[in-house]
Amino acid sequence: MSYFEVQDSSQFRYKIGYVSTELDPHLVSGGLAAGEAARGWVTFEIPADAVLVAVRPAPSLSGTMVNADLRP
Repeated sequence: MSYFEVQDSSQFRYKIGYVSTELDPHLVSGGLAAGEAARGWVTFEIPADAVLVAVRPAPSLSGTMVNADLRP
């Protein structure tokens, strides 16, 4: 499952490491209709000094791009 990626301030993108089945809530794969939401844990391996600025669906999923800006 590589449905998400995060981007750092140097524009480098990191793919998902794994989806945890040990932490609650569990993230279940599947589609979401407009207005629906999902909650769960995903893990990314990134350098300790990376400054994350965005999380988004991996571009290969669909033509629709949704971004979550992490900047304060």
